[in-house]
Amino acid sequence: MKLFIKKQAEEKFKGSSIPRVSNMETQQLKNWFNTTIMHLGEAYDSWRYKDAPDEVSQIITMLDEIWKELQSRSDK
Repeated sequence: MKLFIKKQAEEKFKGSSIPRVSNMETQQLKNWFNTTIMHLGEAYDSWRYKDAPDEVSQIITMLDEIWKELQSRSDK
């Protein structure tokens, strides 16, 4: 069980692997995160009820990268 805890602790300090995300200012990242969350709701609605192409996976990946970067900055 301790192996999982150690891995989570190590991952906690890693930021985004995408240069665009890691080079942005913190306030810009927060604004982008907010906008992306709103876009996620729109994309999910379009996918679920209007048979639109699936953009949900891409948006979740973007949110994950932005979140990792924001978390790594708050730990410093």
